[in-house]
Amino acid sequence: MINFQDKVSFIWSIAEILRGPYKPEDYGKIVLPLAVLRRFDCVLESTKEEVLAKAEQFAAMNEDAREPILNRVSKQNFHNTSKYDFDKLLTDSDNIADNLRDYMNGFSKVARDIMDHFDFDRQIDKLEQNNLLYLTIKRFSEIDLHPETVSNIEMGYVFEELIRRFNENAEAGDHYTPREVIRLMTHLLFLHDDASILRKPGLTQTLYDCAAGTGGMGSVAQEYLLSQNPTAHLEFFGQEINPESYAICKADLLIKGEDARNIRLGNTLSNDQFPRDKFDYLISNPPYGVDWKSYEKPIKEEHEKQGFDGRFGPGTPRTSDGQLLFLMHLLSKMKPVTAENPQGSRLAIIMNGSPLFTGDAGSGESEIRKYVLENDLVEGIVALPNDLFYNTGIATYIWILTNNKAPLYKGKVRLVNAGDFSKKMKKSMGSKRNEIKEEQINEIVRLYGDAQPNEYVKIFDNEDFGYAKITVDRPLRLNFQVNEERLARVVEEKGFVNLATSNKKGDAGHFEIEEGKNLQTKILYVLRTLASDKVYKNRDEFTKVVKDAMNQAGITIGIPLLKAILAGLSEKDETADVCLNTKGNKEPDSSLRTFETIPLKMNMSKYFNEEVKPFYTDAWIDSDATKIEYKINLINKFYEFKEDKFDKDALINFKNDFTKILTDLIALDSNFNNTNDNCKDYWVNLENGRWEFVRAKYLCDEITLKGFEDETLLSVLKGKGLVPRDEMETGAVMATKDLDNFKLVEPGDFVIHLRSFQSGFELSQIKGIVSPAYTVFRLKEILNTNFYKYVFYSKPFIDYISSTTQSLRDGKPISFKDFGDMYLPVPPEQEQKKIADYFTRLDSKINEIENQLAELKGTRNSLISNVVTGRLNID
Repeated sequence: MINFQDKVSFIWSIAEILRGPYKPEDYGKIVLPLAVLRRFDCVLESTKEEVLAKAEQFAAMNEDAREPILNRVSKQNFHNTSKYDFDKLLTDSDNIADNLRDYMNGFSKVARDIMDHFDFDRQIDKLEQNNLLYLTIKRFSEIDLHPETVSNIEMGYVFEELIRRFNENAEAGDHYTPREVIRLMTHLLFLHDDASILRKPGLTQTLYDCAAGTGGMGSVAQEYLLSQNPTAHLEFFGQEINPESYAICKADLLIKGEDARNIRLGNTLSNDQFPRDKFDYLISNPPYGVDWKSYEKPIKEEHEKQGFDGRFGPGTPRTSDGQLLFLMHLLSKMKPVTAENPQGSRLAIIMNGSPLFTGDAGSGESEIRKYVLENDLVEGIVALPNDLFYNTGIATYIWILTNNKAPLYKGKVRLVNAGDFSKKMKKSMGSKRNEIKEEQINEIVRLYGDAQPNEYVKIFDNEDFGYAKITVDRPLRLNFQVNEERLARVVEEKGFVNLATSNKKGDAGHFEIEEGKNLQTKILYVLRTLASDKVYKNRDEFTKVVKDAMNQAGITIGIPLLKAILAGLSEKDETADVCLNTKGNKEPDSSLRTFETIPLKMNMSKYFNEEVKPFYTDAWIDSDATKIEYKINLINKFYEFKEDKFDKDALINFKNDFTKILTDLIALDSNFNNTNDNCKDYWVNLENGRWEFVRAKYLCDEITLKGFEDETLLSVLKGKGLVPRDEMETGAVMATKDLDNFKLVEPGDFVIHLRSFQSGFELSQIKGIVSPAYTVFRLKEILNTNFYKYVFYSKPFIDYISSTTQSLRDGKPISFKDFGDMYLPVPPEQEQKKIADYFTRLDSKINEIENQLAELKGTRNSLISNVVTGRLNID
């Protein structure tokens, strides 16, 4: 293989002569089409004269009829009938622009289509006006791109590297797939349980890429299949949205002698160019996190009107990320398993972490995961190393799907953690700092193929990724009283306000409104007769009192009005009787409603009785609201925590680690006063199982108060935690128009954000407001705030949340739901205080020592200054 980087460097050097008239981001508009044109020129050179002679012979024949004749002469699927080539263009510098157009127009239709999509014709005049056209053509004529020198595979490398350089500032999702990643994908894609499938003599298969780019995946797949079976043929099909990439991909097929019509231009999701085609193999690296809102209408219509007869039957994800749409599109292109086609289809797709777990129960994302898992389509998922791609360091995963799993693995999914299978590159290429070596590719493929559980491979049932999201309700409890404050609330209730409105026009409407106002006055008068200090704790009892009073006054009140009156005169009261509906069932309080996510394999009743009932004895499950969701927290699955214990084993480890830290600190603290504090007894008792483990949602409340835009704006500063933004030295300016959405923080509240500098948890000492991106929570009164401050800062806790919270690994803030499902240690109250007091004293000592150090440094600097200036004689 040639050093393709030499070719790339030469072509890149040509781009430098464009500096001035062209901006660097526009170099590709010149270099890429001319690189393709030069490749065409070299490919056709050996048959050029024969083609011209044959074209003259059949000059009277129309282009379509003449095309196959000339193609046979050129020994390619295209030809050129112009007398010009790169060498001849240089013989007439005065007319090079016209002659270049003549040369480009001399290509057959398929090659002209390629050049047209580069839109290069419009650049010719600009190059000519800036005296660059001749020089650029001359430089390109100096590079040897003949097939004997640069193979088709190598030419693909050249194009890909050029594109990477021209797109170094593209979006993270607009990336190009490194060849070693494609090699890994193709190895996994062709990894049949029956290896003989690929070795059939004369095997012909089809491969489809719905985001084809420059065709790199197709080229590598063809290369791999030929290495397994020299008699095999893999016909490549692809669709690409970018005109330049489309042109390069089509040119690649054209030069290989394949049917370039298999590459089609357009938006795969909204304009499928292969609506009725099915393929043996499917492979793709679709863009990550690309918004599809601008073309959501045809996609939503297909989902709603065609359902599972279309591509998007299970649902559609949020419009901010279309990765799962590409997955569903590819699944629709699989060949069904039949007697004529017993092998079905296999699919390999690269996606980031979002499709694994984003989306709550009932969301499009969850429904798509549910569909592929319940239909047993997911064979395996491989977690790749970070920093593999040129333009993004995002964590990525290869999904392998098939509609014909091996019997041994039906109902199973294999997960492979290949995060450590890479080596640092000597020199980074954009964001690409790591590469997967050939031996590492082979090892990953071996691990995947063997499917034997070990530290890198885990095997799960499809059901292991399923969860029941249950709705936990608690009863509504209200007290009722009639006083002026509550009557004022009645007046504002919609059901009461509507009495004095009308849909009628003119006098009839005016009359109806006046009647309504009179009725409002009467109702308030009657209610005031009930005013007293008495507080009713039973809704039915109070309802009867109100109805009786209204009946005596001759006022008939309907259900909407009665609800308005009761709503205005009521307040939440935990000591009140439970409110019952008309059927005698407990009425839920929506403000107390919570949700629990339970693995499908777990006994729901057992979980509810053990995990919820101890905290909310009056709670029940609304079984009609239960939803099933699927999430694949791949990295979490590689931690040795037992799902059936909900990570309690991890908390045991946390407690033991935390205890060890405390014990070691006491041993190191020579000034620790045992007789005054009696703390050592507590440290010993920590080992005796007296700590409880409780979910965070039962220990704290989320704070979401907004509308305090006049409060101090807070931010996180390293070493200081939450501070007023105007004390920061960054000079950052915050627009004030959105401050009404910022969250209120009181002293003693905790704030979670990944920009914090410990575990992501900061204790606020001041009042203010923080960004909506922050999660704010407050501990229950029975808990010691300072104790949990140290817990959240401790390494054991940081390790714990790193192992249980997907957000940390994917750069997203931790939501209250994420945090609420975690377990926190709850020592006895006195123990919390002892631990917190000890660390507080330790902090004071540290501050004291730091102040002494600062004074010593000041004294040292002063002495040095006095000595070197002669003001102090050290003798």
